[in-house]
Amino acid sequence: MPQGVPRLTVTRARSTADYILEVSVLLRQSTPRLGLIAYGENVCKLADVVAGVIGRLGGDVKIVAWDINSRKSRGRRESYLYVELEYNPTF
Repeated sequence: MPQGVPRLTVTRARSTADYILEVSVLLRQSTPRLGLIAYGENVCKLADVVAGVIGRLGGDVKIVAWDINSRKSRGRRESYLYVELEYNPTF
C-alpha cells in the first residue's frame, strides 16, 4: 500500500450509501487521491462503495492502485482489499 495517500477504512458501522457520499465529497473537495481499505467480510462492502463512487462521479474517477491479500489478526488469517481512487474532473 502506498504511503502518503489519505486512507479511509470501510467498516460495518456505517452504510454503503454513507461511504459513497463521504468518498465522493472527499474526492471533489479535499483530496484528488484517496485510498480505501476493508478487512474480512467488509471487503464486499468496499467493492460496492467503489462501484457506487464510480457510478456517481463517472469517468472522472479511476482506480489507480489496488491490493488484495491477507494479514494475521488475532491469531487467524483475515483478508483485506485496498483500492486507491484518483479524481480528475474534466470540464
